[in-house]
Amino acid sequence: MTTSVRILLVVLWVVMTAPLVLLGYGSDNDAWRVARAAEEMWDTGRYVNSRATGFPLYEIIVTPAVHHGGWYLSNTLSLLFGLGLIAALLRLARTDDFKHPLLVFVSIAFLPIVVKNASSTMDYIPALAILMWAYVALREDKWIVGAALVGLACGFRPTSSLYIIPAVIYAIGQNQKWVTIVSMVGIAVVFGAVSYSPALFSAGVSNPLGDIRWSSEVLVLVGGYNWLQMLGILQTIVVAVMLAWYLGKMMRRDASYLRSPHFAFHASVVVVWTMLYVLMPYESAYLLPAVPSVIFIIDRLFERKPFVVVTILLVSFHIVQFDVLGGESGKREIELSIRDGSTIDEVEDRRFRLSVRRAVGNWTPDRPTILFFGDSWIPAVNDDWDLDPKRGMYRRNDGLVYISKPILDETAVNALYTEGFRLVVWRGAKRDYVDYGFDSWESYIEVVDDLGSLFDAPVEGRWKSDKRRRPL
Repeated sequence: MTTSVRILLVVLWVVMTAPLVLLGYGSDNDAWRVARAAEEMWDTGRYVNSRATGFPLYEIIVTPAVHHGGWYLSNTLSLLFGLGLIAALLRLARTDDFKHPLLVFVSIAFLPIVVKNASSTMDYIPALAILMWAYVALREDKWIVGAALVGLACGFRPTSSLYIIPAVIYAIGQNQKWVTIVSMVGIAVVFGAVSYSPALFSAGVSNPLGDIRWSSEVLVLVGGYNWLQMLGILQTIVVAVMLAWYLGKMMRRDASYLRSPHFAFHASVVVVWTMLYVLMPYESAYLLPAVPSVIFIIDRLFERKPFVVVTILLVSFHIVQFDVLGGESGKREIELSIRDGSTIDEVEDRRFRLSVRRAVGNWTPDRPTILFFGDSWIPAVNDDWDLDPKRGMYRRNDGLVYISKPILDETAVNALYTEGFRLVVWRGAKRDYVDYGFDSWESYIEVVDDLGSLFDAPVEGRWKSDKRRRPL
């Protein structure tokens, strides 16, 4: 790629990504939890983990951004890390690491899942950018630097530490001395321990799997659907079929690449992150570190025309998607349809959250009301709300509105109902009650079909998980 092409691609990427920076902390509930933890850290001066395991380096560096600039500044921080990821790809392209550098760049940098997370207050892109620079160091035979960067990435996402496994496999394939390999592991452990130490000293090592309550069947179905949503259902199927065909073709003709350190490294990244995802199949973004490896393998295997087709398919997920899920929360069903694409969904979801935050803030119910929806993002970093220690839920300052996560214990719900609270759940968020609630929950909790009618105010956008919307 020429310099002018590189500059044009970077400008196009910024133009595509920057507008999303303005739309709240993100469509991921965890982004709002990060912001809440950041504000608490600023107020208390001590480390606070946003989720179970903690993501300390990211949570610490994003804290002043959240406090001084809200989502505008904290999302911009993610965008800057996204530019760091792009810089790593361009560095690899300049060293002739790719057969098809333009296609590799577009199919990674312009992926909807990358654009989404590079404009959200989340740690996925910062961690990926550091891992990509670790890979650059490994490709340039800077083994200790690569290992140190893997350890550094652990402070952004602790699972990044697993990148040392492919790194060691690559070093062995490159016939590095054992002293170098042992030094890599040692450096990664030391840097990882230091990077992750704020979380270790604050809460120790927690078990992220401790709160799993889904059945194995639901985990397979939900995990499988989330896995397909990483690139898009149609896109994933096409890529998987084409990869299988090309791998089979290479095994029959010339399997030399399949025995190369390059393939061993990237195949091991895919295997490690797939195994990790099986343990925690909550979000497609958990697989993000494996995406560049898949693209790098495609770059080595595919001819230009098939790679062009794959790239167009991957980028098309921004505006259109093939979906197989329909129905409402708690009553999902198979429904084949063509719907708005991932980035359109992202924009609409963020607009929905900001609109609901405003509407709830101005809502005047006729009696004290508890809304079982939006507890992670409606009151987050919002001066109109505080935590009621007695009830363990967020309360608007006038005491008329409470926001709570689902309460599934009938005794607790009955006590609130008897006390005179109106208990409300939106139909788009009633899955917990349908799947795990007590039999008579509908006797206490009112299911509201339209939030605009409830708040007596227009609600813009739409909830990404609401599959009852009309297909295209």
